[in-house]
Amino acid sequence: MVRVASPLGEEGYEREEKVMIISNQQIQAILRLYGVAKTRASEGERAPGSAQEVREGARDRAELSEEARLYKRARETALQASEVREELVERLRNELESGSYKVQPEDVAEKILRRFLIDRSV
Repeated sequence: MVRVASPLGEEGYEREEKVMIISNQQIQAILRLYGVAKTRASEGERAPGSAQEVREGARDRAELSEEARLYKRARETALQASEVREELVERLRNELESGSYKVQPEDVAEKILRRFLIDRSV
């Protein structure tokens, strides 16, 4: 045990110090190990499962299910489709301009109620 002053300046504070002794033999053994590893790496020798082996050998593979392929195709089709239905917009524009566009009050009421019920359930 070593007698030192405490962090608060009080005398008589004791703490136990642990000492680690590293011998020259231990250092040499570690250097030999690292030296061998360094030599192997410099000669191009690779450990099994190394990145080089993976590049040259088998690769990871994934197969998509039929459902995933259908989803992918539907998504691509949806992304390519226009957000505006041009034919419908043109037809409604012509009907409005000519005065032939008629709104059914029942349809409007049904849509309002349906939207209200959907918003309420969410």
